[in-house]
Amino acid sequence: MNPPLHTILGATGATGQAILHELQARNLRYRLTSRTARPEQEEYVQVDLLDAASTQKAIAGSTYVYLCVGLPYKTEIWEAQWEIIMRNVIVGCAQHGAKLIFLDNVYLYTAPLPQPFDENTPQQPVSKKGKVRKRTADLLMQAADLTEEEETRAAQGGQDASVAFQAC
Repeated sequence: MNPPLHTILGATGATGQAILHELQARNLRYRLTSRTARPEQEEYVQVDLLDAASTQKAIAGSTYVYLCVGLPYKTEIWEAQWEIIMRNVIVGCAQHGAKLIFLDNVYLYTAPLPQPFDENTPQQPVSKKGKVRKRTADLLMQAADLTEEEETRAAQGGQDASVAFQAC
């Protein structure tokens, strides 16, 4: 049996690089992805997370998937692309049985943030980018809730848990 495979979606950015260094320090098996081809670095897999098939291919065989892509800092791009990316990654992880780790930012919270803050802090974004990030995070949380329900049904002889992600 192969050791777990950790896939970093968005491995070239600061967050992706930090995760890579941690995986390397622990001698864990990993796959790196980037939206642009990197022929000089064979370990990179090119992926278009806006394309479901490309996303599936990048996730196939993964045990853990780290979603840490960065989009250009333009509201129109965030509005057009974040939810598609999240849906494709959720479905890909569900279909391949991978655990999704999403590295998010604080746009979905209202400033100033209480100190300390946690997952129970109210999400009341005021900016357009914040509203996009909230919708994206909500997709992930809805999928997690559906998965929990479907896993319970599957354990009782119902449908496969991965079907829950199709609803997103």
